[in-house]
Amino acid sequence: MFIEVTRLSFNVPGQKVTVNVEHIIYLEQKGEGAEILLNNPYQHGSHLLAVIESYNEVQQRIGAAGAKFG
Repeated sequence: MFIEVTRLSFNVPGQKVTVNVEHIIYLEQKGEGAEILLNNPYQHGSHLLAVIESYNEVQQRIGAAGAKFG
């Protein structure tokens, strides 16, 4: 059985972070950027990721990757 896992990289203050699209729970606009709520099974809970890219750019990239959330 083959399972496709799509990963996206986002710029956060001071670094670049790569996440699995399947872990994205929620996206929210925060000022000029966005916040992504992730279900992080490796840390046994959720994690909030504040990204530098614009909300619209992040939303388009997540949607193009096929994520279903909200």
